[in-house]
Amino acid sequence: MFDTYMVYKYFKGVFIGRSYHQGATKKTLINSLAKSYRDGELRLGKIVHFDEARVFKLIDGKEEFVKNVTKFKSMPMA
Repeated sequence: MFDTYMVYKYFKGVFIGRSYHQGATKKTLINSLAKSYRDGELRLGKIVHFDEARVFKLIDGKEEFVKNVTKFKSMPMA
């Protein structure tokens, strides 16, 4: 089933960014988180690797908490 997810990313408890995944399955969402974790987020000229992701499912424009992820799948470089 395809769903829409909003993922909020944190580094040491500080919010560093969010991403929107429309038409995602749980498998594609996990792969996207692994790739994003591997590549990191660019903040103030530095690459920051988030250590926590809070996943919300969007239902009729409202966010419903799904899961707090702290362990990410290892994904090799292409």
